Amino acid sequence: MKRKFIIGAALAAIFTLASMRFASAETITTSSYLFQSLDALALNGTGLGNYNVILFENAVGGSGNSGGTVNVDNSNTLLPTGGTSTSQSLFWMTSVADLQAFYLQQFGSGTINNIVLFLDLNETGQAGETVTITALNIYKNATTTPLPSLDPTGSNDLTSAAQQSITGFSSGTLLAQLSTASQSLSQKSTGQGVDDWSIFTFIDPFDPSLLPTDTLLFNIMMSDLASGGELLSISGAFSACDISPQGCGTTSGTTTGGTTTSDPTTGGTTSPTTSGTTDPTSGTTTNDPTTTTTTGTASTGTSTSGISTAGSTGETSATTRDIPEPASFLLLGAGLVALSRVSRRKQD
Repeated sequence: MKRKFIIGAALAAIFTLASMRFASAETITTSSYLFQSLDALALNGTGLGNYNVILFENAVGGSGNSGGTVNVDNSNTLLPTGGTSTSQSLFWMTSVADLQAFYLQQFGSGTINNIVLFLDLNETGQAGETVTITALNIYKNATTTPLPSLDPTGSNDLTSAAQQSITGFSSGTLLAQLSTASQSLSQKSTGQGVDDWSIFTFIDPFDPSLLPTDTLLFNIMMSDLASGGELLSISGAFSACDISPQGCGTTSGTTTGGTTTSDPTTGGTTSPTTSGTTDPTSGTTTNDPTTTTTTGTASTGTSTSGISTAGSTGETSATTRDIPEPASFLLLGAGLVALSRVSRRKQD
């Protein structure tokens, strides 16, 4: 009887483990960013989710970014749809104060240390279609062109028309940039309103070196578009801490003048002094070649004075993490029930 019980328990365990399926979340590190797909992740939103801050979208007539007592600058609505293959170089500007107010309202104090962008791919057809991001740059205190330069601080709420009037900038500090290689992202879920990718910028909006009166200028250029309109936003429901297995992320490294960008794989930071202009058609920036390099530790979990942050996972390009699907736990429960029946028979 004891032998039958052991055999039955072993068979139940083997059946349960063999039946467990694992889902993979695709992660890609490139220059300052970490791209993580959302198709196979367990998301647990800790924000209110009352509204999202939309940076870029296709929306005739403009789109506001107000909710409750917070009014963030309006979105740039020039992302194309209807067969246009490239977005050209588009810009969106806001103040640090506006982003901080949004994060405080949606998530509370002391919970956000990483600006995460969420990309919703709306290409028509089956899942698996791709779009290409050819430029993704973030600048601090950029002087936008054409002059007079736009000012989103205080009560100056930039309209969609104002955002769309930006063709470049004449100065500014580069906080994060896409590497010279374009990044191709596949559509994970068909339909509008479901984000396909999260983009970790590793910029802490509450870093002491970022003042409420500072401004942030986001620059994006996309190609290989078909019939979609894509949407890039900051979520009011999900933060870096809600995306498993990435987690909250950490900061590491210090800045001494100029700009800091971090390699989320190594924790190393590079500080170029930028004083250049952006080509409005290519989305590329010509910078001062003076560069200072410092080294940080990506796994310390300690926030220091740098603007940028380094990822704590040390994952490299095309790294995947496996997590059990919900059905796996149902199968595990069935195995435990079978095991209890064997035990009961033994007692009888």
